[in-house]
Amino acid sequence: SYHSAGVTFSDGIDDEDLGEDGNGLIFAEKEVYIEGEISVPVTIVSAADIYITGNITWAEDADGNPTGKLGLFAKNDIYIHKDAPGAGDSETLEIRAQLIADGGSFAAVGTKGAKNELIFKGSMAIRGGADSKYGAADLGVYGIRSYEYDEKLLDTPALPFVTYIANLDSWKEV
Repeated sequence: SYHSAGVTFSDGIDDEDLGEDGNGLIFAEKEVYIEGEISVPVTIVSAADIYITGNITWAEDADGNPTGKLGLFAKNDIYIHKDAPGAGDSETLEIRAQLIADGGSFAAVGTKGAKNELIFKGSMAIRGGADSKYGAADLGVYGIRSYEYDEKLLDTPALPFVTYIANLDSWKEV
């Protein structure tokens, strides 16, 4: 579906959000705000920025396979909104998605170390814009951060319209 302005998904995404064609692609000319459970495979493209405002989860079938998947593709930046969860000692923000910030960064907005925990499961491809103070990713607002590649991104149902970035053959921590 096409949105000539910005769009907000405050309660996840399901079939109704995909519009009449239901092809799994949502395009917005301006900012996108998103949180909630994703129940269908969908790629959201913003010609501006994307703001994650709360937990993002995927619906799963009885065997634990996702029925929903989410790709977020921003021309500029992907932000974790300053009002997203994580402020209390036990509060956690969970994000499950494939992120692509083509011209910018992935950053959490707020005071460094002010929020408790961020759990990210998925994949990231972030270019890092010229204005990025700390490089491609700045998630230091969260004192505890964990990142896990989501192998379910390779399984069906695949995300529609997601670009292929690279094939990683090996990795070495230095």
